[in-house]
Amino acid sequence: MDALRSYVKGQYESVAIDLNSAGWLARVEVPAEPGWYFIETSAPLDVLARQALWQPRYTQKRSGKVVSVKNYDLAARCAQHDPALARYWNTRFVYSGRASNLRARAREHTFADPGTAGLALSRYPELADYEWSFKLPHPCAVHAGLPESRRAASSR
Repeated sequence: MDALRSYVKGQYESVAIDLNSAGWLARVEVPAEPGWYFIETSAPLDVLARQALWQPRYTQKRSGKVVSVKNYDLAARCAQHDPALARYWNTRFVYSGRASNLRARAREHTFADPGTAGLALSRYPELADYEWSFKLPHPCAVHAGLPESRRAASSR
């Protein structure tokens, strides 16, 4: 775990998430471009495991149809972990993925519409008591190993 944490600190930028403010993204720099990301927290697994899906169905704004919420059910995801393997769990880095727009994905994992597949962390008030961060590749790490001719093209 220490090797992973060391790698992440050197290769990724950390942006603090404020689950009490829908405007948190306006105060930080998360680019609207593609890339890998992950979400880190100080929330213990037992707290995450208590966070049942905030609501099973909702009414779509445009159509007026009542449909299933697509936000992730945190309690159900935690229930997949076998307690016998607890010492092997990574409970700090709770989500990772690739997005076509990192900024939009950061919003979807924090203040998501019910029809969006994402964590929707702000829907769980207890989680605001813990630290959360959105990790994205450091600009220098993105260019590491690229030939000079591709570095300029990839930064446009």
